[in-house]
Amino acid sequence: METDALRWFQLVADGVTVTEVSEIYAVSQPNVSRALSRLERDVGADLFRRSGRLLRLTAAGAAFKRHVDHLIHELDDGLAAVGR
Repeated sequence: METDALRWFQLVADGVTVTEVSEIYAVSQPNVSRALSRLERDVGADLFRRSGRLLRLTAAGAAFKRHVDHLIHELDDGLAAVGR
């Protein structure tokens, strides 16, 4: 799993659109969408329910997000500890 994909998942799960994520990270929208699809394949579960362009967390996505939030927090703390 890629760290960027986890960060993007976290943002979309919090209500940021894929388009907004692509603008924040200066990557293409299809790149973000593909990364989220790969993440779902890696996890082995649908993390989002898609309704047109709107993405809503599934029960599996909500459970996964709690762990991603913890993981990203720990990663950011580790990076801060080494001055990054």
